[in-house]
Parts: sequence; C-alpha cells; structure tokens
Amino acid sequence: MNFHLSNRIPFSAIFYFFFFLLLAIPRLAISQNDSLLSLVKNAGSDTAKFRICNQISVKLSPTDNKSSIYFAKQALEIATKRKNNLEKSEAMNNLAYALYYSGESDTALNIFHKSIKLARAVGDSNNVIFAMNKLGFIYREKGDYPKALISYNQALTSNIGEKNVEEAANSYLNIGVIYNDQKNYKDALRYEETGLRLYQKAGNESRVANSYARIGNTYLDLTDTIKAIDYYEKSLALFSKSNNLRGIAVCLNNLANIYNYQNNIPKAIDYYNRALEIREKIGDKNGIALICNNLGDLYIEDGKFDQAILYENKSLALARELDYRDMMKSDYLSLSKAYEKLGDDKKALDYYKQYYEINDSIFNEKNSEQVNELNTKFDTERRQKAFESLAKENNLKAVALDEQKRRNLFMGSALVLLVILVFVIYRNATKSKQANVILEKQKNEIALQKKIVDEQHHDMLDSINYAKRIQFAVLPTQEEMRELFPGSFVFFRPRDIVSGDFWWIGKSGKTKIVAVVDCTGHGVPGAFMSLIGNTALNEVVKEKHITDPGEILTQMANVVVAALKQTNFDRPEGNLLSMKGVKDGMDISLCCIDEENNVLKFAGANNPLYYITNGEMHEIKGDRQPVGVFQGHLKPFTVHTIPLKDLDAFYMFTDGFADQFGGASGKKFKYSQLKETLLTISGKNLAQQKNSIEKTFDDWKGELDQVDDVLLAGVIIK
Repeated sequence: MNFHLSNRIPFSAIFYFFFFLLLAIPRLAISQNDSLLSLVKNAGSDTAKFRICNQISVKLSPTDNKSSIYFAKQALEIATKRKNNLEKSEAMNNLAYALYYSGESDTALNIFHKSIKLARAVGDSNNVIFAMNKLGFIYREKGDYPKALISYNQALTSNIGEKNVEEAANSYLNIGVIYNDQKNYKDALRYEETGLRLYQKAGNESRVANSYARIGNTYLDLTDTIKAIDYYEKSLALFSKSNNLRGIAVCLNNLANIYNYQNNIPKAIDYYNRALEIREKIGDKNGIALICNNLGDLYIEDGKFDQAILYENKSLALARELDYRDMMKSDYLSLSKAYEKLGDDKKALDYYKQYYEINDSIFNEKNSEQVNELNTKFDTERRQKAFESLAKENNLKAVALDEQKRRNLFMGSALVLLVILVFVIYRNATKSKQANVILEKQKNEIALQKKIVDEQHHDMLDSINYAKRIQFAVLPTQEEMRELFPGSFVFFRPRDIVSGDFWWIGKSGKTKIVAVVDCTGHGVPGAFMSLIGNTALNEVVKEKHITDPGEILTQMANVVVAALKQTNFDRPEGNLLSMKGVKDGMDISLCCIDEENNVLKFAGANNPLYYITNGEMHEIKGDRQPVGVFQGHLKPFTVHTIPLKDLDAFYMFTDGFADQFGGASGKKFKYSQLKETLLTISGKNLAQQKNSIEKTFDDWKGELDQVDDVLLAGVIIK
C-alpha cells in the first residue's frame, strides 16, 4: 500500500511549535516546584494541604514523574498523620501510578494492593476501581494476561452500573488491548470503541486522546494504515492541546511505526528519537524500553547491526529491571536476528533460546486457553448482569433498596427459581403424558418419543445449571476468602450440579467470621436450604452486627424456622425450634476471630472444629443439635475460646469427606483418617495442602460414586 504520509499530517508546523516548547519545560520545573511547595506550606489546614499535594501529584504525572512521586508521598504522610484511610488509599494510588512509570513496577503492585484493602474497608469503590485497572495494566506488561484480565473485570464489577464513567471506559479499553494481544481484532475494536464512547461522554479529552491511540494501534495491526493514521492524528492533536508529554511521545512513536512500515527510514528515525527524548525527560523507563526496541528493529532492517545491538541491549536492560516480559521477548528475538546477520551463530542461537523460553512462559497453550475462557466467562457475566439489572429496574423502580428489601428480593429470586423448576416439571409431565398417548396409538413412532424425552432432559438440565449459577454467585470467591483470611483454602466438590453445602465469610468491627455449612439434603433441595442459610447469616451478622458465635447460631435458627414457616403443632407450649418427626435445617462449624482480644471463638451445630497446636491435632465437638427444625428442645450453643498465640491452623468441614466410600475395601473414609490426613499436611503451604486433600479424596473414591456434597476449609494462622 503506497501513499504519501505528508498529505495525511497537515499539522507539521503546529507540531514543531509544541516540540520546541516541550524542550523548555525542564528549565521551568525548578522554579515551578518551589512555587508549588510554597502553595502547600501556606495552606490553612491539613485537609487543604492533602488536597493540594494530591492534585499536584496527578497534574505532574504525565510530565514530571520525580516531582509527582514527591508530592504523592507528602499527601500520604498527611493522610497517615490524620489516620484517614480514604485519603491514604487515594494518595497510595497516585504514588503507585507515578512509581510504575519510574520503573518500580513491583513496588507499585504492592502499594496498589494495600490501597485496595484500605478502600474496601471504608467502602470506597472509586479507589478500588482505579487501582484494579492499574493492576491489570502492570500484570499485562509482565506477561500475566489471565491476572490482567481478572483485574480489569474486577474493576468493572466494582463499578456498579458504570457509575464511574471514566474508569468504566478505562476497563473496556484495557480489555480491548488483551483481545488485541490474542490477535482477536474484531473484539478488540468492540471494547476499545466502547471505551472511547464513554470517555467522550465524560468529556475527558486526555483519555479520548489515549483511546484514539489505542484504536489506531489495532488498525495498524490490521494493516489498515489509513485509519491508523487518522486516529493517531486525532490523538496527537488532543495531547498537544493539553500539553500531555507522555501522550505526545506515544503518538510520535506510533507515527514513526507507520513511517517504518512505509520504509521511510529517515523520518521514522527522526520521530523515534523525538519520542525517546520526551520519554527520557519525564523519566518514563517503560517508554524508553519500547522506543529503543523499535529503533533497534529499524536498524536491523536498515542493515546497521551494530547500532541495532546498542539500542536492543539498552531496551533489554530496562525490560529486565522492570520485569517487562513482553518487551524482553521482543529484545531477545531482535538480538538473535542481528547476531545472525553478523554471522555470530553462537550468540544468535543463545538469544533465540532465551526468546523461545520467555515466549513459551507468556503465551503457552494453557495461558492462551485460560485467557479465552476468562474472556467468555466475563462477557457472559456482564450480559447476565445487564439483564438482571434491567429486570430489577423495571420491577423495583422508585423503591429504596435498604438491607431488609434486599433480603426480600433475594428470597423472591429463590421463589422465582422454584416456580421455574415447577413449571419445567409440569411441562415435562405434560409432554410425557402426550408422548405416552402417541406411543399407545402409534407404536411405530418410537423415534419421535426419544426426541421428546431428550428435549425434556435438556430443559431440566438447563434449569438446574441456571440454579447453579445463582448459587455460585452467592458463594464467596476463594480470592475474597483469602483477602479476609490470607492463609486459607477451600476444597469444594458438590455431588450434583447444585449443592447443599456452602461456606460464608463476613466481618463486623474487628471480628472476622467464617462458617462451613451442611444443609439438609443435596442437589436442588439442599441448594434451596443453602440460599436460606446464606440469607440468615447475612441478616444476623451484617444487619444485626452479632459477633458471638453461639448467639449467631441461635439467631440463625430463628431465621431458618421463620423462613420455612415451621411451628410445633403437637405441643402449643413447646419450643418453636422443635417439631416432632421433622428435621429441616443445617449443621454448621462457625469460627469468629476477635482481632482486638487475639482469640478464636468457635460454636458448632453437630459439626466439630479440628485445630493444630505445636504440631498436635485437637478436636472441639459441636453441640448435638442442628440449626433449624428438629425433634427436641433448643439449648444455647456452647462457645469455645482458643488464644491465637496457641493456634497454628484450624480446619472446618462437612460430613461428605468422612462418609465417602472407597479404598481397597469400599469402606467409609471416616473422621479418624481425616484427622491423620490433616495433621500430615498441616506443615505444607496452602497450594500443597489443597492439592493433597483433593488427591486424597479422588484416590480414595476411585471409580465409586460420590455419596454426598464435600466441603473442607483450612485456615493457617502461623
């Protein structure tokens, strides 16, 4: 494709004006910073000083990383002094952002994670969303595409209703880049253009400029250079208007790529060098590594191999310092090509081996499959959430969603699911009846009957799978579990598609709570009971703020009985929590970690607690009564207390593991063997413990059927 780029860039005179203006900025920086420091010093209060330092850090980020870091640290120091976690989270985000562009990506990752924890503790979603988007960006440059995609989608999930328009746009734009990395350019453009529309809606010209540049990159990958140039021109004009040095450098680099594509080597080198000079002035090591790699590749094509090696080595040194794995891969391949052209086969082979190893670690088949699965999963979840949001808006418009109404909505969803299942069963029964009439009248239509039965099975399976999605949406993710209990793992193996076992976590004040619950039955009946149990725990802990484990179980029993509408018709004066001949309820192990008094409190309904102290296994049995309706008189649940200093680890579980038949004799696994297994693995790390539990269960079960839902949770304290 031949065309004259000069006809596509009518702003050359404007560009030169801005370029020479940028060269003068460093000479103004010192006096400018003195004025800014004076502004902070003369602020009337710590609140004003914090706001000024924070805003200065944000403004200087695109042009002066060093000063941006300084003012972010000043803001963080003020917020820490004021013990204001919201301000600390905001300052930490700005500091991590500036540190990343100075090449300290690992430090930035650590600070972003701390900021997310603080922001969640005070219920601030905006700082969580910002940090999640930036985490995804760093993970992508490190070559960890699954983690990057998870971070971007967590940012979208936290951004309820896309209320924060700009960060929603950022998430869509970043997901588009992941699709681009997978060479799925159609979906890349879909997400990037969605991000662009949201930025335009927000009126943020700087972000609109960045969106133009990203879309231009995708069109360049599609070899549509005309559209690529059009988007790059729009991007450069907006970046120049706002004097965004980093953005201008990005556009110069992109235009240089097109000159290179057209084989206009002198212009490509000129634009690369201008972009490199800006990147060096603002201290952007990532950008320096990228442009040096581009220059090295250009000199290889131009036959100047010594210059190529010089630039590629500079890029490689920075990429190694930053752990910028994608760039390291490009540098290794380029150095291999350069040394091959020079006839140094040994070095060429050595660099190619390093390229092959790092490329395999970044884009192995498993990694690629995982990214594709995550893309599909998150797309499906977003469509489902959009549907549910529309239904909620139509049904609950103008209704205040307080905690009580949310609980009612949740129970209503369960009832809707029940109606769906009953309808499917009724429809299937009707179809079966019709099929039997047809079979009686026309025995030669057996094939038609089989088709009807297959459709019934498919409908039933679809309904139960939908129920599974609802149930799993209620369960905490293992990441949420580890955020509250860092040293924890969960082994969960439902017997059927849906499960009567579930786990729950929560926090009230300085008390963290974890529960492992086994509801009556399994499959669909057990799943309904699990919804009731989850709702009961939310009401007792999160609404009533009860943190005593015994009182939690007693209050849960009241909620469960009320939800099931069960009373004792045999004895009017009897306990409402007992009913002759009926047992609808759940067995529970529940632990509360009191961080203020450094103790663990346990209460159990039929289920025990195993814990490790100094390499020895101990057991605390639960009370011999369930939470719910049963034959007998409900007694107060016993609360056991263990000092955290004496505790190495503890384990909670349902009866499915111990009751599983297997082994050489086809017998039950039993609790004694479960104790030995947990004691054996207690010294291993989290991943090893979970893998050992899973392997032990699978080896024991062998080819036999699973008899019950299986759930086991472990928490390492020391």
